[in-house]
Amino acid sequence: MSHQNNWEGRFYRKVKKYKFILTVYFNKKGWLGPSFFLT
Repeated sequence: MSHQNNWEGRFYRKVKKYKFILTVYFNKKGWLGPSFFLT
């Protein structure tokens, strides 16, 4: 069980990181509002 939670924790941290990177990228392009991925 703890191994599964550990994997989920790493996965969600990665998702948050990539959402942040995509948000910054899209904001530089002017495609999306700043809060689109950060809600």
